[in-house]
Amino acid sequence: MFPALIVSDVHAHERPPRTRIEELQWLVRKLRIMLIKNKCKSLIFLGDLFDKNAPVSIQHLLLIGELLKIPQQVIMIVGNHDTPIKGSGYSLLDIFGLGGAQIISTPTVIEKCLFLPYYAELSTCPEPFKFAFMHKDILELNPFPDKDWAISLDQLPDAPLIFNGHLHKNGEVVSPDKAKKLIQVGAPYPTTWSDTYSDNRFVYLLQRNGGYDRLELNITADEGAPDYSKFVRVRTREEKLKEESVQATAVLDTIRGEIISIDACVEMIEAPKAVKNIVRGVVAHVEDTEVEGIKL
Repeated sequence: MFPALIVSDVHAHERPPRTRIEELQWLVRKLRIMLIKNKCKSLIFLGDLFDKNAPVSIQHLLLIGELLKIPQQVIMIVGNHDTPIKGSGYSLLDIFGLGGAQIISTPTVIEKCLFLPYYAELSTCPEPFKFAFMHKDILELNPFPDKDWAISLDQLPDAPLIFNGHLHKNGEVVSPDKAKKLIQVGAPYPTTWSDTYSDNRFVYLLQRNGGYDRLELNITADEGAPDYSKFVRVRTREEKLKEESVQATAVLDTIRGEIISIDACVEMIEAPKAVKNIVRGVVAHVEDTEVEGIKL
């Protein structure tokens, strides 16, 4: 399966006001070149190829599907945004399973390499894994970890080199025992305005002997960035303001895929009774008495 090209957290979607389709188109072009140039046998997605099952058109599913034809093997790990309910049910990833990709929804070992999706317990092996590929929340690296599924650095799989998704910022961390190196691949471009182009522009090329290269994509930069001319697309200030204004008006959101009543949502808010009544008024137009979570 080596050399392998590794990419994570694409978050492709066509949900207004700010789609990620232009970034996706550039990503596919660049991955195609990298796959061919480096004679890659595998393409590995480390989760969150999509964004909470937000809409993606057939033409862009086919665009991603074109990548399946180049390497011998395509592996897609299920991230927390790829499926609505904790690793169960179906997601858009299953479409690529029909096209020959291997969809990792449970802990899986391939050629002594561990593949670990978000909603899965850690797996053990009598011998160390060659490499580990996963989409997991890391307690020490996330200021707001998922209390149900986050793991700590001392719980990392027994492999000298571990590639992880989920946390968008690119970086490397050595485990407390110095025996393992965790590589946060990061997103290939800024997927939200809190992401920065300096941390979100990389994929990795991994060799069988453990050697690896961090490859720059340079897809998207913010307007006014010092080296924005190196990037193929620039995010303008107007786009940022538009997206932030829409996000500021959003009240309903998903909380780990659980369906709860409006009243139950409101009771979760730490606020005076008057504020809670206002929130009830905001969502009163919702016809269904069940909604997917709430946040302020």
